[in-house]
Amino acid sequence: MVRQRVVDDVDPAIQYSPQGWFAADPKTLDVGNFGPIFNSTSHATTTTNSSLAFAFNGTSIDVLGSIIVKTTDNVTDPSWECFVDEIAIPQPDPAFQFPENNWELCKQDTITPGPHTLRIVVKSAGQAFYLDYIRYTPLETDTFDSAVLVYPNTDASISFSEGWGSFGGENATDVMGAQVALNLFHGTSVSMYGFVPKERPRNATWATYTIDGGAPVNFTLDGLAPGDVPTEYNVLLFATPPLVNKVHNLVVTHGGDLLHTPLVFTHFLVTNTSSASSASVDSSPPPSSSSDSAAPEKEAPVGAIAGGVIAGVFILSVLAVVLFFLRRRRQRAAAASASVSNTRTSPSPFSSATATMVATDVRQSRVPVSASAAPRSSYAYSPHLPGPVPRPATSLGDLARDVVGSQWRR
Repeated sequence: MVRQRVVDDVDPAIQYSPQGWFAADPKTLDVGNFGPIFNSTSHATTTTNSSLAFAFNGTSIDVLGSIIVKTTDNVTDPSWECFVDEIAIPQPDPAFQFPENNWELCKQDTITPGPHTLRIVVKSAGQAFYLDYIRYTPLETDTFDSAVLVYPNTDASISFSEGWGSFGGENATDVMGAQVALNLFHGTSVSMYGFVPKERPRNATWATYTIDGGAPVNFTLDGLAPGDVPTEYNVLLFATPPLVNKVHNLVVTHGGDLLHTPLVFTHFLVTNTSSASSASVDSSPPPSSSSDSAAPEKEAPVGAIAGGVIAGVFILSVLAVVLFFLRRRRQRAAAASASVSNTRTSPSPFSSATATMVATDVRQSRVPVSASAAPRSSYAYSPHLPGPVPRPATSLGDLARDVVGSQWRR
């Protein structure tokens, strides 16, 4: 399965023009409700004709950054153009008037498979252009020494227990004990992302994750603040510490309930390596001990075997006689009890209360994570979630951004 790769702005594969680019201060980019900038880094420029280039093998590409523009007399500052192999590609909304991170600056969903070059040219009259990261679909044959790969919630490696439903196009649960698993991934770290909906309870709660069946690690699910606060997207739920570079299993367990903010899951980011295809499980049997292999074989004496057979036959004969007499005694006792009144009935070995408890236990037991990847159809969440809205600035802004969707959502 081909998964999209995330290339951060500091990756040396992105070639910036010599003049004009600088590292943006992440404190100045705490804006909007599309989440923070990726890895707390972003490149910026306020210089006209600043450019960048990125060579890749792939079939689609998406450029994301922070959008903070000013428009005067229908002229937007900054402006930019994106090209793949010197052919211009679309810009979804380059004049959006409200500051946001994780904004699609330009994208091309379908590209002929093969090597390509992305080029971006910026024009600025003083307002900064920000590049955060590039996300593209590599070729199936590509390998990397290290890469950050996107595992969306629809990935074949992800499975869900009972208790999950669809909310805003993503998977969500408000059921205590509901689980989601990332199965057999190869990598050195994992990050889980989701969003926090304004339509649900805002009390904070908790969840846990385990790696390879190890000790559970707690993490907090923060609800939104009281008041008219918009949904927060691209929320980092947890990031694992560095892992051994091998195949792992991760299981996330929800600890909340209907009275607390739900767990809404959008995707995992896995730092992977090209050695994933060569990972295998050692199925060879454990070696025998040296004492067993060195022990010489001995031939059993014929006389001892014959004696053992005779003794065994004698013992079996004695046991047969004893069993015969015991059976006769039981038959006589049964005949005697038949004359006693049989109006009394013995209680069932399972009383009605016990049967009810067993049935309740069966209904409440959790289905293993690997049992089903399908969400339950009766989930209480509404099937559609409105797009994000900005942190309140003006009533006009609130109205405009009610229709904007998260850029990570698939």
